[in-house]
Amino acid sequence: MLHPVDEHIDIERQVIRILYFEIARGTWEAGERCPDAMDIARGLLINPRHVESACRRLAEEGLLLSTSGGFVVSDDATALARHALARCVKEDVKTLRRRLRSAGLSEKEMDDIFKECPDE
Repeated sequence: MLHPVDEHIDIERQVIRILYFEIARGTWEAGERCPDAMDIARGLLINPRHVESACRRLAEEGLLLSTSGGFVVSDDATALARHALARCVKEDVKTLRRRLRSAGLSEKEMDDIFKECPDE
């Protein structure tokens, strides 16, 4: 799992998104134990407390189940993760549109940009 972490953006928020992504793509399936927070943190080159906090947040959202040995992926995790990712992307698009608007681009110019960007 290689996901670069941007030090200028809230690290826990990025870890949450990374975990959403990994669950949504099936890296960890329902009933499967998540990797240890230390292992995830090592792979992301961050402090494990950020991973532990992100896992607790995902447990609150119902994606993970907290057990005495760590966290286990819930039965509904894939659907919940996909929904959460869609919500995050919508927030990102809104933020991008606000930035472009503040730079003076019109709604039409922004729409044209999104239409011209190919899916890769």
